[in-house]
Amino acid sequence: MEEKNCAFQYYNGTKVMVNEVELTLGEAKELFNENYDDMIEQTNNGYKIEAAIWIDMKDKYDYHKTLIHISNPLVENGVFYEKAYIQPFS
Repeated sequence: MEEKNCAFQYYNGTKVMVNEVELTLGEAKELFNENYDDMIEQTNNGYKIEAAIWIDMKDKYDYHKTLIHISNPLVENGVFYEKAYIQPFS
């Protein structure tokens, strides 16, 4: 039996749309996929979305490890991408 130690959160730029905990990894991925088109639409409409699949949670408040975490991503050809800029440490 798959552990229910994952969560999915999605903020569409104006409100939290999904905040589900105690999910299996499969359930979390399914919620991500179910909300993907809306996440693309909101991003295309100029909203700064954020979404994450949290994994290996010791309890429902353990938000330390993610499978994926997107924050204000870019959209190209209908899919998300993020550029990472690395700056020197000061």
